[in-house]
Amino acid sequence: MLNWLSVDGKKLLLTRVLRTFAYGYLTVILGVYLDSLGMDPTEIGFILAAAIAGSALMTVFWSLVADRIGRRRTVATMAGLMAVGGLLFAFAGNFVPLLIGAFTGTISATSSEVGIFQTVEQAILPQTAPDERRTWLFAIYNTVANFAAAFGSLAAAAVGFFTSLGLQGADPYRPFFLFYALVGLVNLAVFVTLSDKVEVAKVHGERRFLGITRSGGTVAKLSADCSRQTPYSDDSKSAGNSPPAKSSRAIDSTGSANASTIALTSSVVRSTENWPANGAAA
Repeated sequence: MLNWLSVDGKKLLLTRVLRTFAYGYLTVILGVYLDSLGMDPTEIGFILAAAIAGSALMTVFWSLVADRIGRRRTVATMAGLMAVGGLLFAFAGNFVPLLIGAFTGTISATSSEVGIFQTVEQAILPQTAPDERRTWLFAIYNTVANFAAAFGSLAAAAVGFFTSLGLQGADPYRPFFLFYALVGLVNLAVFVTLSDKVEVAKVHGERRFLGITRSGGTVAKLSADCSRQTPYSDDSKSAGNSPPAKSSRAIDSTGSANASTIALTSSVVRSTENWPANGAAA
């Protein structure tokens, strides 16, 4: 099964399933757990906000430095933070430690993926499968994650089992966070075994920390072209006008530029603009 997928790709599918399963039950029990600790709505709100803000900040920061310090090291670091966050929530009962744990960027306030994991994994995945299988791979990657999150949400019902064992108050919820920490440790163990092939290809020439260099004009022209496009309608057809060219897939059905397509184009241009041309250094 999935013989066309490399070992690294299969490992990434495993880590994704484990994380989204944990996120699935966490989104169900997190608010209830904080309430059972005796926190007021304001404190609960701050912790949930810290979880979301931490996820956003960590994603931006690690996205900028991941290819410099290494993709494997980046996701391994975040997996370690995931384990730490789980342990803090399992054993801490005060507001400040939980706020810090939430701000690690690995505690999910929703059932969706958080932190840098998905960003780095999606950069690696195309390197783990043949060109003709990449779309299929991303479909699998997201489908198994959705199913895992759904099963995780169902697993939240296990709080009744822990209550039947005599656990009271916040204690029936603590095993979930211990398992969350375990998922982080398993992710860490898997990430450190990824091969060197997951790292970004080495480029020649100077690389800026932010922005693009020689290809800035090209990207600007593409953006301007997208903004000038208008949707093709029956009125324009009746007037004898030809439909707009299908040369730009960055235009959606409303005639607006697809932001993710532009961002992806910029990223690809940035990563390739310093490649040597015809064997010569850029």
